[in-house]
Amino acid sequence: MTPRPVDNPRSPWRRVTTFTLLIAAMLAVSAAGLGGEPEYRVKGVFLYRMAHFLQWPESNLPPKAKTIVIGVVGKDPFGKELDLLEQLKPVDGRDVVTKRFKTAAEVKGVQILFLSSSLTDAEQAEIFGRATKEGFVTVGEQKKFADRGGMFNLLIEDKKLAFEANSEAAKAAKIKVSSQLLKLAKRVVTKDD
Repeated sequence: MTPRPVDNPRSPWRRVTTFTLLIAAMLAVSAAGLGGEPEYRVKGVFLYRMAHFLQWPESNLPPKAKTIVIGVVGKDPFGKELDLLEQLKPVDGRDVVTKRFKTAAEVKGVQILFLSSSLTDAEQAEIFGRATKEGFVTVGEQKKFADRGGMFNLLIEDKKLAFEANSEAAKAAKIKVSSQLLKLAKRVVTKDD
């Protein structure tokens, strides 16, 4: 039996389908006015969907890796919502695993790391440096997060989920970000900013 194009993880049809679902997740916040879905469920789904549009260096995610790890460092605002990601379909054949870290020093073996607003600027800076060396994605939700070196900053504006992207921070960490994802960003921070 010949697989359908959408079943192939590398298929352009699969990417279009995933891209459409990402947009739908973002629009769901708008339609629900954040009243229908808890804010951190929507943000968690965004982290999951975002993984479909990223490529990590082999030093962080070897081709034979069986999992993609999405972590949170600091005070966890997601609660059980983050754990629901483990029930979703694999990303490029890899199961999603979630981890929580209390401190920056504990962070290990992640591909996407959400930095809680409970972290100090110094702790965030330490993690940004490690992300560059170790090749993982940093996501936050604080003012100027992307300007200070974070890769993706999640925002709620007019009851809609939006995000800023720092393409230079991603490039420094050898993370390839799909142009489709960058087109959705409210703002992309570049070296000229």
